[in-house]
Amino acid sequence: MQSDFVISLHDMRYVEIHCSHCSTAVTMDMARREQMGDRKDAFAPMQYPGCSTPYDSKVRPAVDEFKRAYQSLMDLPKSITFRGASSREKV
Repeated sequence: MQSDFVISLHDMRYVEIHCSHCSTAVTMDMARREQMGDRKDAFAPMQYPGCSTPYDSKVRPAVDEFKRAYQSLMDLPKSITFRGASSREKV
């Protein structure tokens, strides 16, 4: 018997970025439509607020792109879920 771990898209509302230098965690709400970053097209801020260390150069673009994808999917009917494993997949 296999049990699936299923998450509704609506339950994946928040994203956190953790700083390895000062242990600050920045939590951002992907459901908010207004921009939160310091650039008009950015979601994530440029640096950690706790120590002013800039994010890894790959983190911010990835989080910004994930936010754009999230918003696009949220505009679709509420029938999208994420699974840890497919019920059809043999383990």
